[in-house]
Order: sequence, then C-alpha cells, then structure tokens
Amino acid sequence: MKYISIDEIIDNIAKRRAFLRKHREIAEDFIAAAPKGRLSCRVINGKVRFYWRQSEAMSNGKYLSKKKMETITKLAQKQCAQKTLAAIDAELSRLTRCEHLLRSLGGCTVEEVFDNLNENIKNLASPVVESNDQFAERWMNNNIESDDFYEESKRLVTKSGEKVRSKSEMIISAILRENRIPFKYEQPLWLGDHMIRPDFTLLDKKQRKEIYWEHFGLADRPEYAVNALKKLGRFFEADIYAGATLIITVESEDMPLSEPQINKIIAYNIPGAA
Repeated sequence: MKYISIDEIIDNIAKRRAFLRKHREIAEDFIAAAPKGRLSCRVINGKVRFYWRQSEAMSNGKYLSKKKMETITKLAQKQCAQKTLAAIDAELSRLTRCEHLLRSLGGCTVEEVFDNLNENIKNLASPVVESNDQFAERWMNNNIESDDFYEESKRLVTKSGEKVRSKSEMIISAILRENRIPFKYEQPLWLGDHMIRPDFTLLDKKQRKEIYWEHFGLADRPEYAVNALKKLGRFFEADIYAGATLIITVESEDMPLSEPQINKIIAYNIPGAA
C-alpha cells in the first residue's frame, strides 16, 4: 500500500482547492455572459420545447423556437454553470474544514509515537508504525548486492569516503549529506528485464518515496549523449518521468553545474527535507 503522509494530504487539498477556484471563475464567466432568467423545457407530443423564464413571475415562460438556439444554448450553459458553482462552493467549504482539522490535530502523529515513548518501554516494544528516520535507516540498509561497476573510473573521494566519478557528483553528494537526505550512489535498479544504475537514488523521508537523479556531465560529447538518451529511455518506458520521481541535470565543459543550481534543485524536489 502506498504511503501517504498528512503533509501530502494537506498538499493535495491545496491543489484541489486551486483547481476548484480556477473552474469557479470559468463558471462565473458563463453566468455573466448569459441572458437574465432561466431555461425550462417540456416534452410535448414527443418533442422537446424550450421556454425562457425571464423572471420568477412568469409561470410558463416565453417559448423559444430553434431560431433562438444561441439564446437556448447560453441559458442551458448558465444553468450548468450555476449548479457547478454551487457544488464548487460546497466542496471548498468541506475542504477548508478538513484542512483545519488536519492542521489542528493534537498530540503526535502515528509516525512519532514510538520515538516519544519512555526509553524503558521502547526497549521492550517495537513500533507499530515506523518513524520517518526508522524507515530511512531500514531503506539505507536495504542495498542490492552490487559488483564493482567501472570502479577504476571512480577517481574522486567525498568527505564521507565515497568514491564518485566527477567533481559535480562529489558536490551533489556533499550537499545531499548537508541536507540530511538519504541517498545511494549507483544503486542497481531493475526496470522490467533491464538493470540500470541511477547516479543517485534519493529518499524523500516525509513522503517515503524514491527519487532518481541522473547527472549527465559530458553532454557535449556525441557518443555520451546517445548513451544518456538510451538510459533516459529506460526510465520513460518504466513510467518514471522528470518532474515526478526523476531529476535530470546536464553540464558540459563550458557550462558546469553550480552549487546554487544544485541547492535549488534539491529544495524544489524535496522541500523541507531536513
């Protein structure tokens, strides 16, 4: 079952509210562009007849022939927009109450229960729900056995003792550690029948989801660029896309990736990671 955090629920509520507000404006535009009054219809001798009730005082309304189809259409669209507007307002009200309740939850979340126990109790019990840190620790320890994949080309060593292939990867690694983002370097990933090695596999602890980071540092070399496209193709075939669970950065000899750019990328893809 996919893990869903309270923060993700609140974020989705905000997205839904934005969606509703946008379509509220569209509904209001339809209403403003329509004539006053409302449309009613009756079936007489098997034929649908439309009537324009320009005021509530009109019991039957003015008959509209097919020649008045533009007016009929605008009044019909107005009725649809009015009902949509009412439904939007009702849903917005419910969503606001729901968000307020989620933000005002007392005590701790279920993920925090075990960490808040008395130490003597913790020594005897196991968490019913893992904390984010416990989940991250288990994730870090769950490595796929890997061979020494082109080990000879890992010529740079990070402060934590990890071997990487480029200066940019060394900077990315350092900034990820500074932000306390769990990650694995070149961890094998099976996509169907194919195994690839993302440069970095990150863990968004709050959402408990993996994010893959591919850094292409020699984009100005034709053969390298072709291999990079093939690798991206594997991701896309597995429905892993940039902007969702895939980060793609590119640099060339004349246009290197900078630390400010890396920081912005991390802040955008894993906000509040630390």
